[in-house]
Amino acid sequence: FDQNITLFEFVLLSRYAYKSRFFDFSHSDREITKKIINSLGLEPLASKSIGSLSSGESALALIATALATNSNIMIFDEPTANLDPKNSKKIAQIIKDLLKRHQILLITHNITFARFMELDILFIQDGRLSFYEYETFFCDKTLSNLYGVTFKNMEIFYEG
Repeated sequence: FDQNITLFEFVLLSRYAYKSRFFDFSHSDREITKKIINSLGLEPLASKSIGSLSSGESALALIATALATNSNIMIFDEPTANLDPKNSKKIAQIIKDLLKRHQILLITHNITFARFMELDILFIQDGRLSFYEYETFFCDKTLSNLYGVTFKNMEIFYEG
């Protein structure tokens, strides 16, 4: 995408499927975009270029585009990668809130994030799929067996 377009324009592009052919985006599309940006606390950044956003702001911008499509199903691939703890927590809470209204497929290596979501787990290892209920997956024994390292109290135990 063009790094110079504004955050508002970037999110508005996600309304393209609803746009009339050969016409500009509607007033409704612009209002929906504005509402989504405001709901994520991005209104101060709406006129900034998408290329100038921090990693956390960019992650929120991508969530805004997903919301603007008005899809019932959303896929998030490593949504907290490269984020500081504060932004990771913010993104995690937003996605957890989205679970109330959307079907979400969440892909992550972040065990803490996955645990916070309180969802069952489809674990992929060496091309094999294994399904775990939430309570079964998030125990030291299961995690230690799956990851090949020792877990104590849900934390990796670094030995010598």
